[in-house]
Amino acid sequence: CSSDLGTITPTGAIAFNGNSLYFHLRNSGTVPTATWSTTSTCTIGAGFTGTAPTGLGQAFGNFTMDVAQTLTLGGNLSVGNDLTINSGTVAANTRTINLVRHLIGAGTLTFTTNPGTLNIGGNNTHTGTFTPGTGRVNYNGAAQQVRSTTYYNLTISGSNNKTLQGNITVANQAAFTAGAMVLNGYILNLNGTTSLAAGTITGSATSSISIASSNAAGMTLPNITGG
Repeated sequence: CSSDLGTITPTGAIAFNGNSLYFHLRNSGTVPTATWSTTSTCTIGAGFTGTAPTGLGQAFGNFTMDVAQTLTLGGNLSVGNDLTINSGTVAANTRTINLVRHLIGAGTLTFTTNPGTLNIGGNNTHTGTFTPGTGRVNYNGAAQQVRSTTYYNLTISGSNNKTLQGNITVANQAAFTAGAMVLNGYILNLNGTTSLAAGTITGSATSSISIASSNAAGMTLPNITGG
């Protein structure tokens, strides 16, 4: 377990192995350059007041935002396990978050404009405010839970089933490249355009697709099955 309340000056390589923890409990500063195991965790916590530290352009294991402040990303964020936003805001803006597993927590995640992107390989059980801006969310893992929210651009890729956890709205483009979107009894609202390379949609007796688009005449949907 390590915490940064001052300055860490390493004399050699740093490795956060196993379930090791690093707590960044100050404003600004630097997250030390290290090798992060998949089960290690970097936490931004009490003491951080809004000026992002340097050193966030690493490949983290788990990454946790745990203070009621705004962390504005100055570059892309790579997380090999889970991204947890317990409180405060992660302002990704135009950056890319590459997330291998799950998005968790009741804090806020915001994007502003393209090319802001969330690539998520696990379940999206995030319950906090999500602001998509004009960015994209790409579900690129295997079997995944798809959060009920409004997306601007949404991509369904990877393999297996992407199962809705509630009604969703796609304001701009829905891109289907692989896998199956399982409506799970909910409503898929398509308000823009579609892009189709592969993939399917699986419905049920209580699910539906609602199209409210000025480009509906040119919209192409994947093969739809009744489930």
